[in-house]
Amino acid sequence: MSKPLRFLTLPLTDLLHGQQRTLARRRDLAWLLGGLALGWWVYVPLHELLHAFGCLATGGSVSRLEVDPLYGGALLARLFPWVVSGSEYAGRLSGFDTGGSDAVYLATDLAPFLLTLVAVWALRRAARAGRPGLFGVA
Repeated sequence: MSKPLRFLTLPLTDLLHGQQRTLARRRDLAWLLGGLALGWWVYVPLHELLHAFGCLATGGSVSRLEVDPLYGGALLARLFPWVVSGSEYAGRLSGFDTGGSDAVYLATDLAPFLLTLVAVWALRRAARAGRPGLFGVA
C-alpha cells in the first residue's frame, strides 16, 4: 500500500485493530455495544454544549440550545438558562450570535472536535488494556 493511501486509511485501520484487540471473548461484543450506546448518549449533549461554549469563549452569545429530553435536555435546562428541553433533532444550537466575527463562528463550529483529541487517546488506551466497554464509550 502506498504511503499516502496508508495515511488516509490509518484512522479506520487503527479502529479495526483496536476492536480486534478488545474482542477476545464472546461477551466482549456486548460490552463494546453497551459502551457504544452509553458513549452516544453522553456524546450528543456534550457535543452541543461544546458548540455553545466555543461561541461563548470567543466572545459570542448563546440564546437557545435545544436538547432532546432523551439526552438530558431537562437536566441541562436547569443548569443553563439558554438550554431548552425538546428538539426536532437530538440537539441543535439554534440561537447564537457571533457578532459578525468569522473567528467566533469558526470556534462555535469546531469546538466539539476537541472531543476527538480525547477520544483518540481513550480508544488507544482501551484497546491496549483490552477493555471493550471503554473502547465502545470512546
